[in-house]
Amino acid sequence: MPGIDGFEVCRRLKEHPELRQVPVIFLSAQHDTDDKVRGFAMGAVDFIAKPFQAEEILARTDAHVRLGRAQQALAAERALLEERVVERTAELAKEVEQRRANEEFLRLASQVFEATQDAIVVTDREARIVATNPAFTQISGYTAEEVLGRNVGLLHAGEPDEESFQALVQSLVKTGHWSGEILARRKSGETYPGLLSASVVRDAEGHVINHVAVFMDITERKAEQHLIDFLSNHDALTGLPNRLLARQRFAQTLNAARREGRC
Repeated sequence: MPGIDGFEVCRRLKEHPELRQVPVIFLSAQHDTDDKVRGFAMGAVDFIAKPFQAEEILARTDAHVRLGRAQQALAAERALLEERVVERTAELAKEVEQRRANEEFLRLASQVFEATQDAIVVTDREARIVATNPAFTQISGYTAEEVLGRNVGLLHAGEPDEESFQALVQSLVKTGHWSGEILARRKSGETYPGLLSASVVRDAEGHVINHVAVFMDITERKAEQHLIDFLSNHDALTGLPNRLLARQRFAQTLNAARREGRC
């Protein structure tokens, strides 16, 4: 180009965003070391001084083209690798955050398990007890060590074949849940009324892996309800039936007599 030398051409090529990767080879009649250093400093890949052979130029040019392509391929692979590293780093950050959230949830669940005033019993799929909470010991009298591995049926005061117990089992099988009143037995042998809520725990494939039972002693509640029923039908001072109860009993007796044809 008129007015510019090879150094200026090299400089402009290296400043152009689309041409900066083009390998530049200087061909010169000069043998000055400073010129060679200057050319390499500007981005040239080779410096061939005259006299030279055409075969040498072609061989060097081919080598530099292949080297440039290899460098471009390496740069592309490095960019892809860096992108994957960024993506994986983001995934790991999410996993760490999820793990922290899971740990926090488990910590909270453990605190609830330990602090709740209702008894909690966890069994395996065969109804063998695998975990209990402190409230279970307070209500039943059994320590966790005394019941681990034993069938949960030891807490039930009724017979395994009685209708109410079978209804509980069938409900768990069909719906995965059951709730209602039961007659339970403490370690001392004392029986007491309990309010039970039982659920089935399944894995991702739908297979039963655990049963969870939450129950409370409702002895006091039953006594309070009995007292309320008594006071609503009896005089608080004398303990005798009040007018409402007397009328109800009189009506029942009269209706029975009429059915039997006595009046």
